[in-house]
Amino acid sequence: MIRRGKSVTEVSKNMGISYSTIKSWMMKEGLTKKPRNIPNDEDINQTLDMLREGHTEHVISRKLDLPLSTIIEWRNDFERDGFL
Repeated sequence: MIRRGKSVTEVSKNMGISYSTIKSWMMKEGLTKKPRNIPNDEDINQTLDMLREGHTEHVISRKLDLPLSTIIEWRNDFERDGFL
């Protein structure tokens, strides 16, 4: 089910198996999600460009594989500093 795109929570509810058990099985099978990117200067510049183009924070987060909270923080910084 995980390989077909179901979330751990969905599998847990559907199968009646604890969340932690499923996560443990996923780790054994190498099915854990990759860690998100560590932001760099290029990410900051791309974020600014995408915000200026009208993209939402959610879209930018997905496209750049960065946490939504980071994108929101940068947007607030850009607005405060007059870049947006």
